[in-house]
Formats: sequence, C-alpha cells, structure tokens
Amino acid sequence: MAEPISETMRQVIESQVSQVMATFSSSLDKAADLERLKRKEMLSPPEVHALYGLNADTMETWRCRGRGPDFIKVGKLVFYRHEALQAFINSRRVKGRV
Repeated sequence: MAEPISETMRQVIESQVSQVMATFSSSLDKAADLERLKRKEMLSPPEVHALYGLNADTMETWRCRGRGPDFIKVGKLVFYRHEALQAFINSRRVKGRV
C-alpha cells in the first residue's frame, strides 16, 4: 500500500498544478485574443503587431515614407485591412537560389 503524501509534498503538488492551470488559462486567453483579431475588419498598429508581428514603429516609418501596406487614416487613427497586410507580406516574398 502506498504511503500517504506529506503536507509539504501536497503543497508542492498543489502549487505546480496551480501554475500549470494559470499557464493554460493564459494561453487560452491569448488564443481567444488572436481569434478576435482575425475576425476584425480593420486593425490598429498594435493589433497588427500582435497578429502579424509587424512592429508599430516600423509601420509608422513606412507610412511617412510612402511604403508598407495600404492603410486607412481617420483623423489621427490608422487602420489596416487584413487583405492589405497579406498582399504586402506576399509582395515581400523572395525566391531562394538553387
């Protein structure tokens, strides 16, 4: 018959389980946030960074220089459509040499 778990061991196990559950919950929250962003029609620069990995400061530089993906400007607000971002990313494709 197995020996009972000591109080210290029980606390360690509970702590580890709590950490795993917190990590899992955080991962689910991040996945839900990304799914929400995928469904939005227009994205702000921080949202573009979260979903596509394009740095908001870099995109600002591109806008000032007339480069980068097409964007929509409403007053001081800037938005990007998924189609424009995907077209821009696809346009950066480089073929490897053989």
